Amino acid sequence: MHRFVSADSPPADPSVAAAETAALKRWTSDFLKLGADAVISVLTTPCVDPGCPVVETTVLVQAPGATARAWRFQRSRVAVNRVILEQVLATPSFNPAARASAASTEIAAPSGANALPPPKGA
Repeated sequence: MHRFVSADSPPADPSVAAAETAALKRWTSDFLKLGADAVISVLTTPCVDPGCPVVETTVLVQAPGATARAWRFQRSRVAVNRVILEQVLATPSFNPAARASAASTEIAAPSGANALPPPKGA
């Protein structure tokens, strides 16, 4: 269920958003050991679809010679601290360029101890 914010509510302090964005970019660059030529974008977007978070923050990294990578947080950028950011950056990223092709491909079942056993009769 979404929480609604009145249209009359005061806007967020832009200096806080700028400081948080700069911190997220710096932490991302430090953790991923990116060069000065990498582009890091931090986007916070609202969601109006049922079942999705009220606000979502996306950290998008574009480094020369590499595919774009993105990580999503189900919270505003002010609520993303360094520990949360590093935990999420340590997980596999979302590749925006492969999104269209991934939708048409079948996902293989994982192998190893955590894989489900094959169905009976297969």
